[in-house]
Amino acid sequence: VEYYAKEAETFLLVDVQKYDGVMMLFNGVGTANHLKNFTEKCIKYNVPAISMDVQAPGIAYCGIDNYLSTYNITKHLIEEHHVTKLQFVGGPDDHPDSLERGMAFCDCLKDHGLEPYGVGYYGFMRASGAQAYQDAKNSGRPMAEAYVCANDYNALGFCMAAKEDGLE
Repeated sequence: VEYYAKEAETFLLVDVQKYDGVMMLFNGVGTANHLKNFTEKCIKYNVPAISMDVQAPGIAYCGIDNYLSTYNITKHLIEEHHVTKLQFVGGPDDHPDSLERGMAFCDCLKDHGLEPYGVGYYGFMRASGAQAYQDAKNSGRPMAEAYVCANDYNALGFCMAAKEDGLE
């Protein structure tokens, strides 16, 4: 965790005034506060900026629809695979993408008359997914039928930890 906190501090080192423009990727590294501070510097110094993964006021955005994609994944699991016990493995609890994906997960379950089996916020890294697996395994209740992960990295960590534990 300390490593990721230090890695996120790299956003504080950039002098945006030295650039003609800035393209940013924040997922997995920066927090909502890092994004806010960095974009405010770009706006203050009139440096064109585009975020490739997180929407932020005052700068351009090019990314995915977090809500719709997570809603559709959850809907697919319910309608096509007849899964009723689903758990969400989210990213950081202060990250807009993670929160939007968690909301979509819960809304889809509600629209299908289901309750979340669990909702947990971790991080966007492989280690976070592995921790989510360990928490699910050690929760004292049966595992969910399916886990909807907020991104590829925490899904990979979850699956690798499950496989190391003998699950296929």
